[in-house]
Parts: sequence; structure tokens; C-alpha cells
Amino acid sequence: MLIKIEAFRGEAPRLSKRLLEASQAIIAKGVKLWSGELRAFRNGLFVYTPSKPGIKRTIYLWGETTTYWFHWTTDVDVARAPIPGDVTLRTVFTGDGVPKVTDTSLALSGGGTNYPTAAYTLGIPAPASAPTATLGAGGGCEAKLQTSVAYVYTYVSGWGEEGPPSAPSGIVARCPGQTVNLSGMSTAPGGNYNIVAKRIYRAATGTTGTNFLFVAEVPVAFTSYADTTADEDLGEVLPSESWLAPPADMKGIIALPNGVMAGFSKNDLCLSEAYLPHAWPIEYRHSTDATIVAIAAFGTSVVVGTTKSPYLATGSSPQSYSLAKLEIDQACVSKRGMVALHGVGVVYPSPDGLILVGYGGTRLATENHFTRDEWQLLRPETIEGYSWEGRYLGVFDDGGGRRAFLFDPSGDLVFIDTAPTAGYNDPLTDGLYLQIGNSIERFDAGPTKIPYQWHSKTFVTPRPVNFGVGRVRAASYTGLTFKIWGDGVLRHTQVVTSDMPFRLPAGYTSTAWEIEVSGTDDIYQIFAAEVILDLEAG
Repeated sequence: MLIKIEAFRGEAPRLSKRLLEASQAIIAKGVKLWSGELRAFRNGLFVYTPSKPGIKRTIYLWGETTTYWFHWTTDVDVARAPIPGDVTLRTVFTGDGVPKVTDTSLALSGGGTNYPTAAYTLGIPAPASAPTATLGAGGGCEAKLQTSVAYVYTYVSGWGEEGPPSAPSGIVARCPGQTVNLSGMSTAPGGNYNIVAKRIYRAATGTTGTNFLFVAEVPVAFTSYADTTADEDLGEVLPSESWLAPPADMKGIIALPNGVMAGFSKNDLCLSEAYLPHAWPIEYRHSTDATIVAIAAFGTSVVVGTTKSPYLATGSSPQSYSLAKLEIDQACVSKRGMVALHGVGVVYPSPDGLILVGYGGTRLATENHFTRDEWQLLRPETIEGYSWEGRYLGVFDDGGGRRAFLFDPSGDLVFIDTAPTAGYNDPLTDGLYLQIGNSIERFDAGPTKIPYQWHSKTFVTPRPVNFGVGRVRAASYTGLTFKIWGDGVLRHTQVVTSDMPFRLPAGYTSTAWEIEVSGTDDIYQIFAAEVILDLEAG
């Protein structure tokens, strides 16, 4: 009789120890499985120590040729702004008060390393006061030659961003070539905005659909202006009539590949104009029937996790997006637990397990691994998720301390000893960076292998037997231990030093067998046999 284990798998806590597949485990702790072998993780590679005092809850690697670690002690979401031709690395973040934006000149300014050291409030407000328009020199024409005109003005940032217009001025009847004097225009508003100028627009009155056309740009300090522009010299149509600043409480900022940015406020999914991260028209907002907890995207599709059911927002341009409720009643119970997995979709913790919304549809991805009761032992509301090599790294606090699991949507589940407070997956280096204590470390990149533990299912023999021989086939034998249980009793512990079979103790028989290996060596196969002939035959 022979036990042969290969093509190793992870845990499936919902199944009985005896009903697990031959390659599945009761315990799979700190072990890599995706090669089919047992392999050890490496320790974290030290990268940086952030300077802000307190527990770091958010880290973000910012920059290109030279990089810097943005970090916060609160839950902050960060995204590079999709701006054509941008060389200033303009970056948007939410969760640190009102939505903000920074760039090269701001993020590193003022000295110190508490990056980002400065930022502006995201968005451009509308001017508080309407302009006053009065007729000036050059009047005196017949009434039929007069044109009724009105004016608005907008604020413009140092980056060329334009905000929504003021309320319109009163209407005046202007003769051709006549000056119109504008006064009462507001100077720069209060608040931390990057506003440097105003743009003035003029429109002929009256009918629906009339456009305001560009007249002039003036410094923001100007409160008055004399308009002498001929009708034929007017410029572009006012583009920013609906370009509002984002809601002050907007969170969850993400950037989509079509140039749109997305965030959420209460039960509203908010979308920006394409490639204009300061402009958030109200008509691009989509409401759900429950409070939004988190958002993430795969492709241009946005998964919206709520306190009830998830939604999916799809579209190619901001004005074309539509929002549909998905047919699975699974709330998102942790904002920090929602993660986009490259090539897979979006994963988030629900009361019953991890929900996957992706290219293949929507499903309870951990259905074969946890019952609801077992999943609840992990306290899913505490889960913080990170993406690593297409897998979900979930850090949780089960009441006895912070631990982590690594879940492969294709099936394998292992637990690992790590307890980061923040993390960042960097596409440029293809590395997962974790905040461990005071330091940032690159996950599984250090020089030292970490010992693993893999404990097999319960193998049941049709009759009582005594397994007299064991064998472990591995790439090396630098620190490898084999253990075997019979009927729940540890029968033998063996330090394995070679590929050769080794004796197991006699004097007992059992019908229920379990095998455990631990160490750092790569293992291909594990055997237990009654006699060496069985081993050789297997």
C-alpha cells in the first residue's frame, strides 16, 4: 500500500479532512504552490523608511526616473492623472480631506520627506459674483443695429484648467463697435486653488442654445474689463459650462484607460471629463440604491461595491456610461479589501467570501474553500487586500492578531505570516511593496527563504496498515523535516537529508494517515509505503 503526494494544492477549510483531494492540505502555511511543487517564500527586501510619525495606512511610489514614497497615516486613494503630454506627473488623491492634486513642483517642495509636501484642492470653483455690464463709448446707432449681449467669466488655473462660469451679467443693447465695461468680477476665491487668470465670454441673448464666445483672458486680480471686441473676432465657445469641482467628500479615486477618472460620494459614482481630472459634470454621476463602499476597475468597467449589491458601470466615454446592478446579493464589507487583479477582474470581501467581478462574469470565488461560518472567523470587515502576481493577498484581524492569506482565483489558498498596514503594487517594477512596522519592504524579494508548513489531508486505508518506509523527493535537503501521523497520533519525525528512502517505526497499525513536511527546500513528491517494494513500484 502506498501514499503518493504530488502536484501540491492549498487549503479548503470547508471540506472534511478526509474528503480533500489527495494533493490538498489541512495546513498550507507560507508555501508557494503554483508550480505544483512546494516552494518557500523569501523574506521582504527593505526599501525605505517613511518619515511621517504614526502607523502608515497608505503608501504610493511616485515618480519615474527618480521615485519618492508618498505616505499617509489615513486611508487615501491615489491615481496618476491621465493628461496628454503631461511631464509634471500630476497626481490626484482622495481621502486626505477634500480631493487634492499635486505635481513635481508641489510634491517635493518645502523640504523634508513627508511626501507629498504640498497639493492644491482638485477642481476649479465658479466665481461667486456675476459681472456687471454697462455701455461705454461708441454708442448711438439705430435700434435695429443693436445687439443684446450678456457676459460670464471663469477661473483658470496655472495648469490651464478652466472652471464653470459665473452667473451671467444683465443684458445690454450694444451698438457695433461700442465698448461694454465690465465690473464687479470676483478676484481669486478663498481656498487652496491654483487660480491665476479669468476668461471672459460674451453671448448674444435670447434664444435657447445661444453660446457664450471667448472675449479675453485677464489676470485673476482684475475686477473690471473694457470689451471692444468685434463679433467676428470672438473666439471659442465656452467649454466648461458643466465642469464642476468634484464633491468635497469624494473618495476612491481611480484612473481608467479611456482618460476618465472615477470616485464616489455617498451613493453616487462620479466620473470626470476625459483627460480633464478637474472637471466632474453632475450629469456624469450615477446613483445606486445603497451607500457606496468602494470602487475598482477592470478595463474601462468600474465595479461599485455597496452596502447591498454590487453594480457595474460600463462605457467608452464619460457621457456614455451606464450603471447596472449585478445579480448577486453580496455587500462589500471592507473598502480597503476591494482590489483589481490584472487580467482577472475585481475582488472584494463580502459576508460570504470573496466576490469576483471580472471578464468571466460574477461569482463567489471562495465558494469551494469556505462556508459562511468559516469565512466569518476571518472577520471579513477587517480585510485589507493587495494584488500580487494575479493573486489576492488579504490581511485580516481575526481577534487574535493580524494575519494574511493568499488566494489564487484559479483555486489555491494558503496562509502566510505577514501583517502589513499598507501596500502598493508597482507596475513598473512588477513588485508588491508592503509597509511592515516602520519600513517598506518588497514582498518575497529578500535573500532568505522563510520556512513553510504543509500538512496533508487524512488518507484512509481500507485495512489497518503500518507504513514502514518514507521518502521525499526534493531539489535540495538543507532543512527539511518529515512527520507522519497514524490515527491522530504523531508516529515519527524525520530530518530528511537525501533522496533515499528512510525507515518508519514498526509496532503499530492505523487506518487514518496524515503527512507533514516543513522547511525551505523545493519538494516534488512525498511517499509513504508499507514496504520498499511498494515505494519502488509507485
